[in-house]
Amino acid sequence: MKGKQPYCMSRIMQHNIKPVAASLGIPMKGWHTLRYSYATLLRQNGNNPKVVQDVPRHATYSITANIYDATVSDEKREAHRGVLLHLVTRTGAESATLLQVPDLIGVPDGI
Repeated sequence: MKGKQPYCMSRIMQHNIKPVAASLGIPMKGWHTLRYSYATLLRQNGNNPKVVQDVPRHATYSITANIYDATVSDEKREAHRGVLLHLVTRTGAESATLLQVPDLIGVPDGI
């Protein structure tokens, strides 16, 4: 419409973002998934929480952290390993076997 109407977000996703993502081998569902994934990746890369809040334009970081940010399996596995390491050092248990538990059983979502 030669700049006379606002951009349609679904058309931007369909004609611009999805084709680029597909060419890179990245499955793209939609804006909602993109926002969730982006917030999680920003935090995982060690960005300042204020930056993680500002990029998706949230009013507070608690909105970003509580709604948009998610842990991934590697983070969960490391969290479990940290607990087990604490138990090993406290009890003197066999560390090599115990610390392999997160890798052997996996880390299901929701833990």
